[in-house]
Amino acid sequence: MVAELLDEGGPSPEVTAKGRDGLAGLTVPVAVRRHARWTKPALAAGLVAASVAGLMTWNAAIGGGYGGEAAPTRSAPTRPAPPPEPLMSARTILLAAAENLDKTPSKGAYWYTRQIVGDQVRPIGADYVIERGTEIQNWIPVSPKEYHWIVMRETGAKPATSADQTAWRRAGSPDRWQVTASDALGVSGKPIPVDVITEKIKSVPVPAAAGEPFAMPASLRPGWTGFVPGAKLTPAVLRGLPTDQADLKSRILGWLSSAGIKDADQRNERLFNIGSNLLAADPAPPKVRAAAYQMLAGLPGMRSLGTVTDRLGRTGRAVAVRRDDGPDGPRREERLIIDPVTGRLLATEEIVLRPDDVHVASRSAPQRPGQVVRFSVMLDARWTDEAPVLPKKRYNVDKNGNPKKPECARC
Repeated sequence: MVAELLDEGGPSPEVTAKGRDGLAGLTVPVAVRRHARWTKPALAAGLVAASVAGLMTWNAAIGGGYGGEAAPTRSAPTRPAPPPEPLMSARTILLAAAENLDKTPSKGAYWYTRQIVGDQVRPIGADYVIERGTEIQNWIPVSPKEYHWIVMRETGAKPATSADQTAWRRAGSPDRWQVTASDALGVSGKPIPVDVITEKIKSVPVPAAAGEPFAMPASLRPGWTGFVPGAKLTPAVLRGLPTDQADLKSRILGWLSSAGIKDADQRNERLFNIGSNLLAADPAPPKVRAAAYQMLAGLPGMRSLGTVTDRLGRTGRAVAVRRDDGPDGPRREERLIIDPVTGRLLATEEIVLRPDDVHVASRSAPQRPGQVVRFSVMLDARWTDEAPVLPKKRYNVDKNGNPKKPECARC
């Protein structure tokens, strides 16, 4: 039968033309799939190109198609790449966050936050940088009769970048380091001892492995108190803050003036720091948080970094301000990463732009441009009536696990 079909001769010109058009049409899906969300452009184009190449090879092997000629191909129409998303200004990002923030009044016995704080630091004697973190949970009570509890757990440490990992392996892949006392975040699952704070102890260990959680009261006295220059904050004080951004700024500037802070740059830096704390860390009402965003939007020097990811890979929009201006330019940059949908603060970071003279001269912990000297990743922030959940391991407590009594009237 095959011989009979071959003896019948080639197809008609009409069939030949349809066959050519059919082969040429195989290139069209390249453009279609290039814009599909569910496949990778390079893979889609490669598969279609391979299919077309295979068909063309088969076509040539049997004599150039039905009519003995190679079928012409039509290239897919090229479409211009979509324009990049315009960079939103810092002011726009912050005002949008204030608008999107849930302003529904919330109540609870505690303001609960859970975050990972950490940094990147150069261990003593190492030629690479490690990144370490500590998970911190705060139960801040509304009642002045309840205690503010903190639960901490070291999340471990590792080389900060791929280049640091190469240097770490070259050094024998140690699983424990020593850092200077000034770089101490914690000491192997314990609160930082006074001897470390006073630098009587010159270095502290940093293990690579994660630690066990432990709890301690933030103070031996009940209630929560936050301190800013010129003011002592309590939940009641925060509830009474203005919800208008101009009035909020005026209130904070009054605190700074009473503390003797008159320099404009210092005042703007404190406005940024206090405003940032109101966004998540402090137990402020939702409308005060929105006013804080609006206040930050009016500060000079705010820059937009566009869309970024935080240390957990979450997408957000970032704004930044540069600090420590000198003859050679700013030395560091402080960043806020904000969820564009909910307006919630995702993370904060402080980045080295240019090491300061102290760290340039230091042999134990020199810094480098791009090093993250401080970061905070917010995992949870909400009001709750649930009592603090405390691990068995506790510090500054009596035999019953309750906070110790102060040893003096002002302790």
